Amino acid sequence: MDEAARAAMLAGFARQFRERCAEDAELLRRWLAGEADDTALKDRLHRLAGRGGTFGFPDISDRAFALEDVIRAGGVPEREAVAALIARLDAVAAGED
Repeated sequence: MDEAARAAMLAGFARQFRERCAEDAELLRRWLAGEADDTALKDRLHRLAGRGGTFGFPDISDRAFALEDVIRAGGVPEREAVAALIARLDAVAAGED
């Protein structure tokens, strides 16, 4: 694969990641509104923890992992922490990273 093709492929992956950030933020908003359960939240946080680091956003991975840990331990994530992750996801989705 030549350099131009590799760059185009990576740009496509980055675009998909940004689109998924918007979808992820929406699920987190639904959880805050009581419209999504903890299992859905935990699953999404787990995926975010992996994808964030893969695409160069370790802060997203760290936040998602910390929230997932709270759920795994039987707790309920702080709404402020979830809202902060939503704000970060919105920024990345909008290209403000």
